[in-house]
Amino acid sequence: MRQMSYLFEVLLDGPAAMWWGCELSEDQRAVFRGDGLSHALVALKVRFETTPNRVLDASFFGLDLEGIAADENKLLEFFQLKLKYGRATHELARDNGNWEEFMDAVLDNLYPEIADNLPCPSSAETLDEYMQNIDAKKGVIKYLASKLCVKADLAKFSAGPGY
Repeated sequence: MRQMSYLFEVLLDGPAAMWWGCELSEDQRAVFRGDGLSHALVALKVRFETTPNRVLDASFFGLDLEGIAADENKLLEFFQLKLKYGRATHELARDNGNWEEFMDAVLDNLYPEIADNLPCPSSAETLDEYMQNIDAKKGVIKYLASKLCVKADLAKFSAGPGY
């Protein structure tokens, strides 16, 4: 088992490897090696825990205007991913009982121009019906995202080099 503790860092990849190699001091790594694999795994879980703020952050899920402009399904995929992570972090009840509150929070963290053009959650509909309404808006949202991207590109261009 001690040998596994010493080989632990070899198994890490991406952000976890950066955490181990850059964020932790040599002394901290030595303590984890000495305490055993379970302590290192707990620390890893704490460091990369999905928090409610991360669940609501659009950029964490790779949603950007360029993505929406390029793929009209990107917005629906974003909402589906939010639902998945919301359930995983218990921000969204397993029975979707608090879906309206959850979706309000999601909309509050979207680009205002996009959120303003999406329907507000309503107790008169189910989550499934709401998602169908989001899906029905995808063409309008794609068009809007395209316009916003062009506007942003023009602003960068007019700012000149080194903006």
